[in-house]
Amino acid sequence: MKYIQIILPLLLISCQSSSEIERLGSKAGVYETNETTKTIELLADSTYIIHNSGYFGHMPVEECAYLSKGKWKQVDKNVALLLSENYYMTEDGYKYELKEERKLSDDSVYIEIKFPTDFHPVTLYFTFEPYRSSSRTYTTRDTFIRIPKVKEHWEYQYSGPTIQFEIRPTLDGEFNYVARTYFEIFTLDIKSSKTNYITINLPFFDRCFITFMPLEQFIYFSKPNEFQWYGETWKKK
Repeated sequence: MKYIQIILPLLLISCQSSSEIERLGSKAGVYETNETTKTIELLADSTYIIHNSGYFGHMPVEECAYLSKGKWKQVDKNVALLLSENYYMTEDGYKYELKEERKLSDDSVYIEIKFPTDFHPVTLYFTFEPYRSSSRTYTTRDTFIRIPKVKEHWEYQYSGPTIQFEIRPTLDGEFNYVARTYFEIFTLDIKSSKTNYITINLPFFDRCFITFMPLEQFIYFSKPNEFQWYGETWKKK
């Protein structure tokens, strides 16, 4: 009797898994629409890829093989959920290397940002939160900035201020895409009050990271081989 009780749940789990695989397999395939040259591939292993057409606006982006990727699952008979990988895993684009030094003139704070390529249409936001004073935010598109050092920002006996660093894509017609509007890189305390030169290296903050499309959206299958998404009809090839 005990063996029967153990085996029955295992059989039920096995049947449910097979049924789920069968449902995913029937929807799996490459879908396209007349409105764009991009394609959406739903794979039977419950992952998806939105393949890049090769262009964003008028700018070629051949090195970005995809616009988005992640997981998908059927949540109802005719509805599936697309969930991009940024919602369940750490992205390399947020990784940074920090170097604190004391050089050049002591009357200023210098910040140098290093990107992996020359393509970085972004605005940089630095917010200083000093002790006993209100915060100040500096914005720039330059990768090297000089900020005059003021007492309330920097001159502490033991440590420097707290810095918040945020990057926002510059949406001014350079290219057109549906992606994230800002990236919070870090909030940290400067270790030493003697530091006046900070180098921030972002080795993976490249074009493909900037233009990645985050998704947590539903698609509706109006027909077995056809679904609706973003007001467009996507048909299986």
